[in-house]
Amino acid sequence: MCGIFGIFGADNAALYSYLALIGLQHRGQEGAGITTIEERDGQSRSHSKKGQGLVQEVFQNEDSLHGLEGRIAVAANRYSTVKFFGESSVQPLVFSMFGKPLVTAHNGNIPNYWPVRRKLE
Repeated sequence: MCGIFGIFGADNAALYSYLALIGLQHRGQEGAGITTIEERDGQSRSHSKKGQGLVQEVFQNEDSLHGLEGRIAVAANRYSTVKFFGESSVQPLVFSMFGKPLVTAHNGNIPNYWPVRRKLE
């Protein structure tokens, strides 16, 4: 099972997410990612950083969190149960819906991804 963490309304959402991923490192060693949501002037913007490897390889230190602004964050460690498809399969996944970012992280695989996506859209 992957390591998944979310936080809402925290001034240091990216930092808390980073620390949570360190604590959840045993839940996945193939990739790590953090996406934050920044609300400013009535607009929502997402900021992401993710990559392959251990948390400390993707985020070398707290300074590497620079640019992950916002009080909302979703973070994940990847533990794949099927073929690993590189950085594009590292979560969180970010979509746009009605002009606002939608961020998700989940455990497992969605084999019927395209029909589910079309239905949700």
